[in-house]
Amino acid sequence: MPLGLLCITTLPMGAMNSVMILQGDISFIIQVEMPDIAAAFMDNVNVRGPPTHYKTDSSGWYTSTTFTDPPPQSAPVPCALGLDGNHFEVIPENTGICRFAWEHLNDVNCVLQHVKKAGGTFLGWKMDICVPEVVAVGHRCTYGVVRIWVKDFVRCTKPLVLLTKKDMEFVWGTDQKASMEDLKQAIITAPCLQPIDYHMD
Repeated sequence: MPLGLLCITTLPMGAMNSVMILQGDISFIIQVEMPDIAAAFMDNVNVRGPPTHYKTDSSGWYTSTTFTDPPPQSAPVPCALGLDGNHFEVIPENTGICRFAWEHLNDVNCVLQHVKKAGGTFLGWKMDICVPEVVAVGHRCTYGVVRIWVKDFVRCTKPLVLLTKKDMEFVWGTDQKASMEDLKQAIITAPCLQPIDYHMD
């Protein structure tokens, strides 16, 4: 037997209550950042990005429609041309870094420091930073409750299940989109989700 700490990579479930304990621990660790910046679900921590990209015109005046109340602006802000042909506010200290990316990375750093202080770690290869849009794919257990009402459940979910396999490249193609739509339709029309008609004989 090797010396040192043994790493538990699977939570014992059932009477152990370990799932709720883990959720509580992660929430406690990042409580300063919740709910405005970060949210935790088990060992997954989502860090919300800024509500705007600080889009400007070519002279540095804000044009972003995301602002509910545009920040007061007495002078143009430093801006740079993005790859998509739009101009974005940059930080004065380094005009190669957009302000929205800088704010988001500072928030990510705060969350990482809280977890580091508590002795936790993250897997770098699982981390996505500055992602404009996310498509979440549920695990098989998400739909397991209604699987008995979904015809050909295994065949229907196979393209999605393959995305969760180890060492498989994540490709969200037409098969996965079709599978997700079929599954959503099957669940929406499942008999278990229909309202009960108490007046039927």
